[in-house]
Amino acid sequence: ETVGKSLHGRLDLLAPGNRIVSLRAPGSYLDSNYPEFRVEHTGWTDGAYYRLSGTSMAAPQVAGTVALMLGANPGLTPNAVKALLMGTAQRLEPTPGNGVPYAGGLSL
Repeated sequence: ETVGKSLHGRLDLLAPGNRIVSLRAPGSYLDSNYPEFRVEHTGWTDGAYYRLSGTSMAAPQVAGTVALMLGANPGLTPNAVKALLMGTAQRLEPTPGNGVPYAGGLSL
């Protein structure tokens, strides 16, 4: 998912945001109105999770990465953080070559 775009409209950074599993908030608007996105009991979950897609799911992954970066080097400026993220990002093909899309995930 697109996390940020520059003033000129080009993509700055892309983060996984498709079918991300996160904690479910029972009784919330989403939970009440979109029960089809709940991750039901599957052997590894107790039904306390929800699967969503979009920038709302991608942005926290980038924010967490930035938090780790700033924890390791608190003196980084916003421009330095952006430069490090963009300079160390890896280009990924949409599939690993066997036609099956990659699962969402971010290697830190």
